[in-house]
Amino acid sequence: MVRATLPAGDYPVAQLTFDYTNALAAIRRGDLAAARNAMARAETDRQRALAKWKEQKHDDPEGTQRLLILTEQLQALLMAAGGKTQDAITELKRIAAKEHALPLEFGPPSVYKPTDELLGELLVELLPVLRKRASLFR
Repeated sequence: MVRATLPAGDYPVAQLTFDYTNALAAIRRGDLAAARNAMARAETDRQRALAKWKEQKHDDPEGTQRLLILTEQLQALLMAAGGKTQDAITELKRIAAKEHALPLEFGPPSVYKPTDELLGELLVELLPVLRKRASLFR
């Protein structure tokens, strides 16, 4: 059941949710090939969602930004998984600032996992490495 995929139908935002979640899980597992594939699908889903919104004359600049934040988060996490941790930290800080600038909404968040939380998790993962580096300078 863990590996089962649910059909999103013709709802690109729903498919983006699935692919975003699958990318996060693959990054956690260390399966970078699967993470990159899910990331590529998420980017395609985002573009399909924007095209569908345009077709439906759905004007939502904040929604457009929220969808972009999702794919940017994945790109930054893939950077970190690829060893570019400082670049990833810088990118996550930039994304978090953009997220903070969005207006608050009532209801569940449109950004599924806050960027601040992702940044915090990355920094916690890096603590052992940072401690080791600091001990070299004592």
